[in-house]
This record gives sequence, structure tokens and C-alpha cells, in this order.
Amino acid sequence: MATESSEIQPYEKEHINFLKENSAECTLFLNRNGAFPLDKPCKLLLVGAGARQTLKAGTGSGEVESRYIVTCEQGLESAGFEIVSKDWLEKFPQFKNSKRESYINFIKHLSDDFESIASDFQMGGFQPEAEYDLPLEYQADAAIYVLSRNTGEGLDRRLVKGDVFLTHSEVRDILFLNEKYEKFMLVLNVPGVVDLTPIKNVKNILLYYYHNWELSLEMC
Repeated sequence: MATESSEIQPYEKEHINFLKENSAECTLFLNRNGAFPLDKPCKLLLVGAGARQTLKAGTGSGEVESRYIVTCEQGLESAGFEIVSKDWLEKFPQFKNSKRESYINFIKHLSDDFESIASDFQMGGFQPEAEYDLPLEYQADAAIYVLSRNTGEGLDRRLVKGDVFLTHSEVRDILFLNEKYEKFMLVLNVPGVVDLTPIKNVKNILLYYYHNWELSLEMC
């Protein structure tokens, strides 16, 4: 994905190259068993809301303009990994879209309560992650689940499933993959606090925290 509007400048190239070389050092393992980083590309089961729709920044004033971004899926494929769960990544957005209408109604209800306009809340709001039911019957050498959340200007995060709390679907699949694969990593593509209580013992948890001023996703 790209948002190019003019010729890239030398200082931008220097900045991008610096990020490519150093951004991996800006990640933090909350749990680690030594299985990562992987020695070489392999067949990889990649799932989760942030696997294909990886977030680089928030909404409203939390958004940034970037020359380009690299999603987790794109970064792993460019590194030579074979993603065996492509159909999961194709089907997942259908579950989220099925909950779109109820989210729109929630925003309209807020605007009525506060005698405001819906766009005031929508600017900083984001649709909570939805429950889903997709099979994980793949043959792979390793697995990664990218848990994603968003936030921004205008609307506080909420203590509900799909926001601060994990959904039943997320907990189920993360625990399943953690049990099935010795080489399993949970990646947190998040702006802030997420309650990990149900999955705190997952073998590998990588905090891939995004910031409002972050310009690249080279760390995937």
C-alpha cells in the first residue's frame, strides 16, 4: 500500500533505511521461549485481525501520512515465508463487516445521548473486533496470531470484548495455536492496554506497539 504524492526526498530515504535496519530493536517480547526469531523462511500459519490489515497509527489526529506501509502478511511473504492460511485472511473481513451495522447504530446512539453529531464520535471511534468462526486446520511449521486494536481522537476505549477485553474467538484460537505449535507467537498490534489475562501464559508474546508518529512497519 502506498500514499505517494511527490518524489521521495533524500532525507526520507535515509529515515526509511534507518527504520529498516533498527526497527526490530523497538519490539519487546513479553513472553519468550527461544523459538523466535525463526532460523529461515518456512510454511507459516498467519491469522488475526492485524495480519493483513496491520495498523500503523490511530484515527483522527492519531493518523499519519506515510509513503508506504508494509503489513505483517506482506513483510513475511517478502522475507520468503509461505502463508498457508490465505483463505482465513480472505474470509475474516466478512465476519467483521457483518457487525458493521450494529456499530453504526452504536455511534448514532452516542450522538443522540450527547446531542452531538455522529462524526464527532466516528472520528476517534473504531469498530470492536467481532466474534468469528473460522477453521484452523492447516499444516505449517510455525504459527503467528496478530491481535489488533485501534483508537484515536474523540472517543475513549471501552471495557468490552473486542476492545480492552479479548473476544471469545480470539482467546479460543490463540490458546489452540499455542498448544498445537511449539513455534507460536502472539503479536500485539495495539495502541494501548489490552487485557491478556486469559492468555497470559502463551509461550511467545511480542508487543508490536504502534505510535501516532510511526512511519513504517518494517519490524514485521
